[in-house]
Amino acid sequence: MRSPVVKALPLFVMLAAQPQAVADDQSPEDIVTEALQQVEWNPGTSWAYTQTGFEDETLIVSRFDPSEPKGNRWTLVAVDNRPPTLEEIEAFEEDKQYDQDIPEDDSDVPDMIELKSLALASEDADSWIFSFQPVMDSAEAEFADKLIGELKVSKASGALQYVDVHNSGPIRPAFGVKIKTMHMRFDFAPAQPNGPQVISEISAKVKGGAYLLVSFDEMESTRFSDFRYVGDQSNPPRASGDSSL
Repeated sequence: MRSPVVKALPLFVMLAAQPQAVADDQSPEDIVTEALQQVEWNPGTSWAYTQTGFEDETLIVSRFDPSEPKGNRWTLVAVDNRPPTLEEIEAFEEDKQYDQDIPEDDSDVPDMIELKSLALASEDADSWIFSFQPVMDSAEAEFADKLIGELKVSKASGALQYVDVHNSGPIRPAFGVKIKTMHMRFDFAPAQPNGPQVISEISAKVKGGAYLLVSFDEMESTRFSDFRYVGDQSNPPRASGDSSL
């Protein structure tokens, strides 16, 4: 499910804060851990879904169904809001031959969150917003302090609603390269009323320049919708907020 731009962006943020209690018997770590457990990080194993996003400035709508035979799980639905041509279908099918039949999972999203660093940033009657500090490697550490991240959890269901990371100032990841804007966001929603949370949209934006000669301004957004459970019918999905999760 991961888009190329999102893969290229570092999944981390540096925001020093101390954890604090947000409820009588729950810490930020407790709340976020439970929210992360409600997410199906690899829906491609048991859920069919529609994927909508731009590829080379062309709006592509496709359908994935893991219950179909291997090699026939992707279907091109529409191109720029019209039915695809035969040539477009053939090109799509040829391109998908080089993709994994089961899309890779997004389980590395929670891996970036250092749970002990979680802190309550704000709250209202419906939700909590937490800041967090991820685990970083040495290559990322030098400009990690220019990134700010947050995540939102619903008070009613305990479900994760989004994870957002953006920069607070210019980033210089290499000599001659300056990134003015770096922003990525994962939005979550129930797959179905009786289903787990899944990623409903991944968006990313990066803007900057290199050596005063080359500029780049890339934005990408991919939506996932119309989820249908096609997995083990003897073990149906449970609703977000189910205490048995």
